[in-house]
This record gives sequence, C-alpha cells and structure tokens, in this order.
Amino acid sequence: MKKICLLILLYLTTLVSLAQNEKAIAMRGTYTNVKKIVVNLKNGTTLIYSTEGGNLYAITFLEDDGFKVYMAETEIASVDYVYSEVLSTTIVMIGEVDPDHPDPIDPNEDNNKNRNTGAVLAKLTTSYGNHDATHAWQYEYPKLTGGESNLVIRKATTDYGDTFAVEWDCTKKANRWTCYRLDALNSASNVTRKDAFKEDPDIHEDYQSTLEDYNDNEFSRGHLCPSADRLASKEQNAQTFFLSNMQPQYQAHNVVLDGHTESGLLNMNCGSLIVPAYFYMALLAYNKSSDSYNALGIWTNHTDVASNITIEYISIDELEKRTGIDFFCNLRDDLEDKAEATFKESYWGVSSKKSRATFDIERELANNQAIPEVIDPNFIESSFDGIKRANSQQAR
Repeated sequence: MKKICLLILLYLTTLVSLAQNEKAIAMRGTYTNVKKIVVNLKNGTTLIYSTEGGNLYAITFLEDDGFKVYMAETEIASVDYVYSEVLSTTIVMIGEVDPDHPDPIDPNEDNNKNRNTGAVLAKLTTSYGNHDATHAWQYEYPKLTGGESNLVIRKATTDYGDTFAVEWDCTKKANRWTCYRLDALNSASNVTRKDAFKEDPDIHEDYQSTLEDYNDNEFSRGHLCPSADRLASKEQNAQTFFLSNMQPQYQAHNVVLDGHTESGLLNMNCGSLIVPAYFYMALLAYNKSSDSYNALGIWTNHTDVASNITIEYISIDELEKRTGIDFFCNLRDDLEDKAEATFKESYWGVSSKKSRATFDIERELANNQAIPEVIDPNFIESSFDGIKRANSQQAR
C-alpha cells in the first residue's frame, strides 16, 4: 500500500483519501507540496486548510501519533491532530514529495532561531544506547544538548502515541529532563497502576540506572512522567516504570511533586545516582478560545521533611536561568518570548501570596485539581505535569 501510494504522489496533482484506521501507513514524513487538506473529525467537525486560503504551509505525518498542520499567514504556528479523533482526511498534493525530509518545516523559520533542527532529529543506535529524537520538533521538547553521550529516549504506544521522552545523560546516569503531552486521549483512566519497575533497555547497561541503585537507601523511585497521567492502557502505564523516568526522591517529596533538575547534589547515598537538590516543572498550555500560549515554571526544594517543602511559581525565563535549559524552543520566537516572560496567576490558579506554599496547602490543591478549568485539556502541551495528582502517587 505504501509503495503504490508513493508512486501515485509523484504525478502532478493527486487526491489522497485516508481512513482513520490507515493512520500513517500510506504517508509518513513532511510534505511541503500539499495544496489542500480536509479533516473530518469524529465529533462531526470538518476543517479545511489550503494554500489558496492562505492557512496551509506543510503537513507532517507521524508514524503512530497523528499529524501536524503547519499554518501560514496566521497567528497560530501549527495545529496537531491525533488519529483517534479523526474519521478521515482528504489531501490534494502537487508535484514531487519527500516523505523522509530530515528537518520538519516551520513556516516561520526565520522567527524560530533556537528550535531543534537538522541532525539532532535522528534515530540511531550508538555505543551508549538507542537515540530517538525524531519527534524533537514537538513543542514539549526542550533544546537538545547533542553529543553522543546524551541520548533522547522516546516511549510510545500504537493506540495513544507518545508516552514521554527523556534526554539521558550517560555520564551522570541521569535524565536531563522528561517531557510529555497531556490531552483527553492519552490521559484517559482506563486501567489501574501495576508496579513493574525495570531498567531501560534503550540505554546501554554501563550507563543506565538499575534497581540495585535504589536498594538499602532512603530514596523512592520518583516518577517524572507520573503513572497517574498514563492510565489509558496497560502498555502505556508500564512504560512509565522504566528507571529512565525516575529520579531518587525522598518519599515526603515524592507524594507532592515529580520533576527533575540537572544541578545540585544532596549526597551520593543512592547507589551511583545523583540526588537532585531541587525539582522543577515547565508547563506550556495552548488556549483554543483565545489562540494564545501560557507558560508556568514550578520550583521546589528536595527535602525529607514534609513541612519544609516549599513551592515557588516563576516564569519560564527565570526557570531557564536556574536550570540552563532552553524550554519550548520549538515555539515560534515571538510566541515563545511572550509566554516565557511572565505567567498569569489567574490562568494557572496560583498567586504570588502562595508562591512559597507549604506542603499541606499544595497537597490539598493537588488532591482536588489536576488542571485549571480555564485550560482546554485537549490542547495542553507540557514538559512535566503541572499540579500533580498526589493522592494517586503511592509510596514506592
């Protein structure tokens, strides 16, 4: 089916119809020669993007997630669709195609100087493990460090797409960050948690963290992408138990928030693993009603005394200063600069008065609310979950 379809697309103007269950079997990669795409959603909505209408630049089809429509001459840089919400699509193509384009197109490339591009978007096997940065153009990915000793490890399922991704520092045996998206599909609660902690086979055994690292010490295996946010399927939930998605955490902190920072040591009493002095979260949400992006940074100290845990709400600009990580680099520069400069307290349901909140206040908030109501959960993209569902994070 794939060979036939690709041969057809080489001719001048071709009409391609894809049923939802075909997903990207027939089309995969980035196409800049799309004249028009009609997207029919299962909820009865039909959306039309076209070059003539001035709102279409390119389309990227992912193998197991969905597809991304890059916009032109609009304030919205791109729109994402997951296959489970799509009934069918009709696509009009013109000219030759390049289904293996190494660098997904940004219609505003000149306005996106710091995005992940080119050689970093690769999938390969090295002496350190299996590197898969093919999706690193997505908004939740921070700027990649690069270098052969840093691996991007991506976990995904056929039915629910990306579970999470990690940039693993093989020299430190620690993840630089874990990033993932939240939407109504991938955060559905269809199964229950089943603990099955395990080493990550995508990392060479010389550079991976092990179950033994967590034996005979006071630290929990603290999820970064929470098990509670990945209950759509057994396979999806099981992926969150790879040790590449863990950091050593005091249990008092583990039931409040999960996150990671690359700097700071408490001690080296957790096998050969680094114990962070601080944890953070970087959140980005797209608000459909206002066509706007909102971002928030959360910073918390790492301590074994619950009453001493404090939580600080800060801008992404400030978080980048503290961590040295460039978050949301794939967002168009003008949108990125605006979203990262400050945060809207009313949007996120936080306030400066509560920025140094105690453990008890945050725990109550986390138990009663995962996502502020003003945010459309179908359009949230985040590097780490925002306010954790602490009541579902069991001590491990």
